[in-house]
Amino acid sequence: MLLTCSGFLSGSRLLSNVATRGWEHATDRDVRDRRLTPKLSKYRNVKRLVDGIRFDSQHEADVYLMLKAQQQAGVVRNLFVQVPLILCAPILIDDADGFAQVAVYVADFVFDERCGAEWRHVVADAKGVRTPMYKLKAKWLALQEGIIIREL
Repeated sequence: MLLTCSGFLSGSRLLSNVATRGWEHATDRDVRDRRLTPKLSKYRNVKRLVDGIRFDSQHEADVYLMLKAQQQAGVVRNLFVQVPLILCAPILIDDADGFAQVAVYVADFVFDERCGAEWRHVVADAKGVRTPMYKLKAKWLALQEGIIIREL
């Protein structure tokens, strides 16, 4: 049995004391098909699969392919994808200082970039929309670790 907002759906009939608008003759198949319809993402991005890695958008997949080409050319090295970085807050328990994990920022890309004769560590994110949560986590990461996220 499937619970709806006004009653139970059993077999091909809706059992309810209150008539619902448009659902009087609904079948189990109607409800199942409605649930199986894929929901569009909030920002209309389409997930992509490249080299066995699932990316949240076509833009992120394109950035990955660009960085992969730069890695083969020797411009970048140690390319990692979707790296979790822990965001902590200081706590005081029983007169002992410590830190508690509060959130996790998942960086789209982490790599080393050639800067003259040396290599520089880079945390990068393929951004389409700068959400309030992203802005908060970016500031937090900058304060906690001194890491400035490069937006690609």
